[in-house]
Amino acid sequence: MLIRAMLSQCAQNYPRKAAYLCGARSVTWSELDARSSRLAAVLHEEGIVAGEAVGILALETIEVYEHLYACAKLGAVRVSLNWRFSAPELTHILHDARLRLLFVQAELLAQAQQIQEQLKSAGVRVIVFGTSAVVSPYEERMAGVTGRAEHMEWPELEPEHPLLYSYTSGTTGRPKGAIISNTAAAHAVLSGVIGRGFTHDDIYYVSAQSAWIVVMMTMFGLANGMTHAIPDGAFEIHACLRDIERLKVTAVLWVPTMIKRAIHASRDFSYDLSSLRVIMYGSSPASAELVRDAYATFGCELTQTYGMTETCGGVTHLSPADHRRAIAADETLLSSVGRPSTLFSLSLRSDEGVPVAPGEPGEIWIRGKPLMTGYLNLAEENAAVFDGDWFRTNDIGRIDDDGYLFLIGRRQFQINTGAVKVYPTAVEEVLSGHPSVAEVCVLGAQHPEWGEAVVALIEPAKADCSAADLLAYCATRMSKAACPKAFLLRSPLDRTATGKVDRRAASDWLSRNVHLLPWKLQPEDHL
Repeated sequence: MLIRAMLSQCAQNYPRKAAYLCGARSVTWSELDARSSRLAAVLHEEGIVAGEAVGILALETIEVYEHLYACAKLGAVRVSLNWRFSAPELTHILHDARLRLLFVQAELLAQAQQIQEQLKSAGVRVIVFGTSAVVSPYEERMAGVTGRAEHMEWPELEPEHPLLYSYTSGTTGRPKGAIISNTAAAHAVLSGVIGRGFTHDDIYYVSAQSAWIVVMMTMFGLANGMTHAIPDGAFEIHACLRDIERLKVTAVLWVPTMIKRAIHASRDFSYDLSSLRVIMYGSSPASAELVRDAYATFGCELTQTYGMTETCGGVTHLSPADHRRAIAADETLLSSVGRPSTLFSLSLRSDEGVPVAPGEPGEIWIRGKPLMTGYLNLAEENAAVFDGDWFRTNDIGRIDDDGYLFLIGRRQFQINTGAVKVYPTAVEEVLSGHPSVAEVCVLGAQHPEWGEAVVALIEPAKADCSAADLLAYCATRMSKAACPKAFLLRSPLDRTATGKVDRRAASDWLSRNVHLLPWKLQPEDHL
């Protein structure tokens, strides 16, 4: 199954239906098909052949999808460089992916100029697009190949041919390129539409950046001709709410932090959000208080997804019915990420790779059609994370008697305090429910008595956020060993290019601020 064939079918079936809405701009499925063909012809003119990597550095804009589908038609591999990445990270990606050509939005020329010497030395050509573009005008190039593009024959491709290299956010190390094949992407699209119950009439607003694997969620229309709405540039909550009102958006993708911001913004301003039928969220669970507030504010359903770059997005879903049941009778269900979709199988394994007993914690292994082919140029790591057709996530979880998956934490992040193992995710989930906490990152810090101690870095939501209140809150909700021994305020917490809290940056900050901890280490001790 090839993505270019799915686009062609959409253009035939729904030629006048809007495919993407972005600010005042829109493009229909037939227009998108034609324009991506013209851009593929431009790539061909530039000497690009199947299997070569073509990058793009852009904010959210319709050209992102013209570029994606142009690569799909020619068999080039799409590589998106996140505009939030640092110059060293961008340099790593251009060398790792062996970029041949890079499209740069005019608004991001300053970011591209940070690596212009590296681009030049690597022989990467640059095409600029956007309102202020003055070099290699995008539209002129497209217009110049209009007649030829209509008659081009695309190369033969196998379903396993790479569609894109999706780079991880680098939370704990430098970004890794996950190789996503056409067939993996196609199955991810089908799984997403089926699992979330999308219809042809939906207008789906995806708030997250398409530079990472969330781009899969902006391709769901390939399955049913639905319309996607995207931010016009970087995400901003009031702009998002205005778009929902103006475009009559029916479904929106947020993370819990965005839900909180939307609730506060809706209280301060009057928006007509009655078109919304469902809020979809991921990245972390939502507290019962947040879910209740969302119900009261928006009057729509909620659903949660757990997934990752390596799985092309969502693996499990906590359905709208699950959310309603949780609020009515069992709030602990909100700590679950739901049950696997029909295209995935889960298995919890011990350190030795043996299935654990029901209800026992184990590493989450995943098998399914939407899995990545592997990491680019990382043979040893591929050997470590794949066991046959099973992918080892490094996430620890447990499955209850009803088949719901509960995440416990990442294997390498566990904190050994005394003789007790504490997973930061569990502590973060509790603290996220406190009204004075906007964001939290839990780390382990060396302690003279306990070996390690739990430390919580807090981005406060309120000025009166105090360590005493937070400790009292935790004391009734978790074991004594799991309760943080220190609460440090940091506003804002560093974030990765994908918007997640940057655990590596947080750890670096803590190592430079040992003096803030309420205990003393010996001179030879280090975090």
